[in-house]
Amino acid sequence: MNGLPVAVATRTIDAAKPGEVAAAIDFARTEFGRIDLIVNAMTSPPRDQPFGGGAIADGPSDRLEEWLRACLPPAWNVLQLSARFLGDQGHGTIIQIAGPSTQRVSPERGPWGATQMALRGIVEALVHEMRPLAVHVALLVADGEIVTDRYDPTGKPDWSALTPGDIAHGVTFLAGQTQAGWTHLLVLTPRGRDWIPT
Repeated sequence: MNGLPVAVATRTIDAAKPGEVAAAIDFARTEFGRIDLIVNAMTSPPRDQPFGGGAIADGPSDRLEEWLRACLPPAWNVLQLSARFLGDQGHGTIIQIAGPSTQRVSPERGPWGATQMALRGIVEALVHEMRPLAVHVALLVADGEIVTDRYDPTGKPDWSALTPGDIAHGVTFLAGQTQAGWTHLLVLTPRGRDWIPT
C-alpha cells in the first residue's frame, strides 16, 4: 500500500449461501468502484469431529459426505461468483488460500484431504478457464503451521511457522504480477518444516 491510506469496509456473510456471496461482491463494487483482487481464505470443517476427520476405518459411513458438504460449497460459491464478476469486468486476480493437504494428506486426515484435493482441482480448472478473460487465478498453499492465537510457540524457533504477514506477502506478490508472467501455484514453507517438492 506504500503508506497510502486504505479504505476498509466489512460485511459478515454466510459463504454457503450464494446470494450472500453475490451481495458481498456487489457491495464491494459499489463501495470502491472496481475490484482488483478477491482472496478466499475461509474454511469450515466440522467442529464436532477429530481434526482432519479422523481415521478412515473408524469413522461413520457419512463422515466423508459431512466434510465435503461443510467445506466445499462455501469455497465453490466464492470462486464461482468471483470468476463471473471478474470475467465480466475483464481483469482482476482470484487467490484461494489453502493448507498442505492440497499437496499431500496425513494419516487421520482423509476427509479433510479429500476436500482440499477437490479444492485444488477446482482452482486448477478455474486457472485455465479464466486466463483467456485476463483474470489471474492462483492457489496459495500455506505449507506449515501459522502463528495464530491457537499456535503454541513453546520451544520453537521463530522460523518454525508462517506468520499472517508471510501470507500477506504471498498475496501481494501474486496480486502484483503482470499478464506477462503469472504464478498459479505458490507454496510457502517455513524453514523449520521439511520442504517436499510438489
